Amino acid sequence: MTDHTTAPGAQPEFDTSVPHSARIWNYWLGGKDNYAVDEAAGDAYSAVYPGIVDEARSVVRRLLDGLPSGSYLSVNDGSRGTDPDYERAPDGYNETGAVPYFLRPVAQIEAFFEGLELVEPGVVSVPLWRPEESGGPAPAPIGQHGGLARKP
Repeated sequence: MTDHTTAPGAQPEFDTSVPHSARIWNYWLGGKDNYAVDEAAGDAYSAVYPGIVDEARSVVRRLLDGLPSGSYLSVNDGSRGTDPDYERAPDGYNETGAVPYFLRPVAQIEAFFEGLELVEPGVVSVPLWRPEESGGPAPAPIGQHGGLARKP
């Protein structure tokens, strides 16, 4: 009988050459805690069953399907690519073992609005969405993007 226990305080070993379902989901959600083998496995799986991927979009689609023409969708989410300090904060939080929060690439946030009529200025860093209406100085972009769109 083989003993598979790990000494107290020691890190369990894992094989990064073998895909793991948790890391594949991380890849599908736009996370960075995965390896090339996980990406390859995730791509192969989604090639056969594309519906497995970014569930958030399908939830939004189902909600919009029940709304009449003229309804609006507003989305605001944490994003990557604007503020490295902001990106480090959730990355550090995710490393604690808590339920993770993954920042989305801006393209993923834009995808929520497919088929809808975006209200100007479109999907932008949140403080840049109509800053002229605030009457204050021009705001700086932050690591959160959002937009507003109308269902045709």
